Amino acid sequence: ARVRVQSQVVWERRAARTIVARLPGTGRATDPDPVVIHAHYDSISVVPDISPGGDQACGPAALLEVARGLKRRPLKKDVIFVLTQGQAQNMCPR
Repeated sequence: ARVRVQSQVVWERRAARTIVARLPGTGRATDPDPVVIHAHYDSISVVPDISPGGDQACGPAALLEVARGLKRRPLKKDVIFVLTQGQAQNMCPR
């Protein structure tokens, strides 16, 4: 059997945000060196049907699991969690 499939991809501009959260540590409040954990949440492909979104979702999922664990058992240092967009387009803030 022969099958012909057609589709139309409509690109849309969407605003994206950098998301930052802080988990206070149990140590001295004056410690200047927090632990920073970063992941990016964007996904891109020149061919939309093969956009590796599932692969890219692993970073934010891992960051959230680490945050959950550290909330239960906090570090002495503050922990800063950062989720950025635009990594695939080389637009992550520095």
